[in-house]
Amino acid sequence: MTLLTLKQTSAMLNIGKSKLYALCETGQFPHVRIGGSIRIIDDDVRRMIRSHKVDCSKDLEKLSKTLEKEKAAMRKPQGAHHG
Repeated sequence: MTLLTLKQTSAMLNIGKSKLYALCETGQFPHVRIGGSIRIIDDDVRRMIRSHKVDCSKDLEKLSKTLEKEKAAMRKPQGAHHG
């Protein structure tokens, strides 16, 4: 187990230090306080990343089906115009 500073953790997550501090203060990010300092356990960072991972496979499947339907509709001949 490694304890990370806010600076180290925010760099890992590519977010601002003040944003991470706010997440900790509002209880949205696990942390420990040692004296007046906030430290974050490296395993908690990994857990948070996994728990916030967005699974868009169902959305992609739905989009793919919609696109296939639109392609099929475009291939259908339009009604012939008689003049």
